[in-house]
Order: sequence, then structure tokens, then C-alpha cells
Amino acid sequence: MVGGLSIEAFCESAQGLSEAELSKRYPDPFFLVELFAEVAGEETGTRQIDPDQRRNAFVIAVRKREGANPFGRMVTIGRHSCNDVLIPAGDVSRVHAYVIAHEGGGYAIRDAGSTCGTSLDGVDLESRQSVPLPYGSVVGLASVRMTFLRAPDLLRLATLDKTPAQGNPAA
Repeated sequence: MVGGLSIEAFCESAQGLSEAELSKRYPDPFFLVELFAEVAGEETGTRQIDPDQRRNAFVIAVRKREGANPFGRMVTIGRHSCNDVLIPAGDVSRVHAYVIAHEGGGYAIRDAGSTCGTSLDGVDLESRQSVPLPYGSVVGLASVRMTFLRAPDLLRLATLDKTPAQGNPAA
């Protein structure tokens, strides 16, 4: 989990913070990365992390890593150590995809010509295709699943809060 945090470490760092404090501490979005994991409740549309699968998951900030690569505003994702978001899975390409931060806000995801492909919410992207990346989206990179989240939403998901719209006392 190079550059990432365990779910437990993220929750500990967020303990006792209000949603505003959490957003200030963690202004960058996160990927909740699940390696070869199934997520409980998917068939009903509710997203929860199965406690038995936590060992296969970690969180990582979606931001440029100093000295990683020269790709400007593009946050690179892949299995090679030059990436901003390093994914330790053999079926993920060396440079698999990019997240692009738009100057006016918002994000996009782009497949980098990967071998096994990239999907967004279950829809396969064409090679080199860029599409908007809204919060809550699930990005598939080969057998890896990554959910794009803001810190408060990540905390609600990680603490198995089934009703995020009603809030979470831990947030």
C-alpha cells in the first residue's frame, strides 16, 4: 500500500472532526481501492465495506506526488512506482489511467491505453477516452475497483453508515 492509508488509519485520523474540519484537513479527493474484493450490498445499490474485505482495501489521495512524473495536472494511476496513485496489482498496466483536475473544478478519468481496460460505473472506456468523474463513481482497472470520494463520504462509507444522507456522528 505504497502512499496509501489503511481504512482504519484514515478513520483514526478523522475521529472527532466535523465534516467541515475533515474537508479542510483532506481537501483532495480519495480513491477507496479494493483489490480483488466484493462489496456488501452492491445488488441493492448501497455501498458498504464488508469488514471481512478490509484487509484488501486501502485509501489513497488523488493528487500529484512530488517528483513522480512530469504530467502536469494529470494524476497518473498504475502499478509502476512513477505513478501518483500506485496500485499493486499485476493486471493493472504500468500507467493505466489518468485523473485530470479541471481548473474550474471537477475531474475526469482517462484510460491511458491500458492492456486490461478501464471502466466507469461498469461502462468500459475506449482506449484514451476521457469522461467526467463525479464523486461516488466506481472506476475499474482490470480486477481492481476504486471508488472516487470526498473525505466525509469516505468516512461514512468506512464506518458502515447505511444512511449517509442523514449524517454520521463520527463526521
